[in-house]
Amino acid sequence: MDFNLKTVVITSWIKEIGRSISLALAREGANLAILCDTNDDEISTIVKEVKQFDTQIMIIQTNLADPEDVKKNMEEVYKVFGKIDILINFVPVEAEGEIFENLSYQNFEQNAILPTKMIFNCCKAAVQYLLKNEYGKIINLVNLGQCMAELGKSGSSTLRESIWGITKNLGKELAGKKITVNVVEAHYIPGGLTYASESLNDFSYKARSKADDFTGSVLFLASSKSNYITGQLIIVDGGLEAKNKVRCL
Repeated sequence: MDFNLKTVVITSWIKEIGRSISLALAREGANLAILCDTNDDEISTIVKEVKQFDTQIMIIQTNLADPEDVKKNMEEVYKVFGKIDILINFVPVEAEGEIFENLSYQNFEQNAILPTKMIFNCCKAAVQYLLKNEYGKIINLVNLGQCMAELGKSGSSTLRESIWGITKNLGKELAGKKITVNVVEAHYIPGGLTYASESLNDFSYKARSKADDFTGSVLFLASSKSNYITGQLIIVDGGLEAKNKVRCL
């Protein structure tokens, strides 16, 4: 695909799938900037792996809930690379479990309000640089479990609708500037969340997902091949929705 010398900002980097997407983009010649609130060994490892493709990568420890910190670090990326072409947001979700009558304000804020604010901050800080290009891509990657009605998921379900709302509205507002905004919903992101209790019989594909199963969809939406697709949602779930008649819209 056409990622040579493109600048890609990835936020809230999530282990296996973050690594898979980062390596796929670097393999195609993209320069990467990862903004996240951690700088653990896995992040250090991805730096070494990416450099084998003769591309650049920078890791900036960022408090994504702080709009000023996000703005400052997005500006730093722009200064280093001279442009920002693509923004990929991983939507952070923590495990829930409390039914609504027992749901605390703190739990709801952690699983709905805070992640929504983080995605808003990242989009807000990046859009000004995408507008300079009059071209760009924003992909929000969320967990399919957020669109399924389950006990103890009020917070993450609310988050899912918030992200979907931001995506649709941004997609409409920015389409005239040749900037597309889309969502990829992944079934229980490997390395990010544990699987739910579904058996393999719940999946038409009869297999659990792997990180690489989502990478192709993300790269497609990040490429020029998807220029006429915006404000849309792509579900990558091995046929879970189709077989179980889960409606995500």
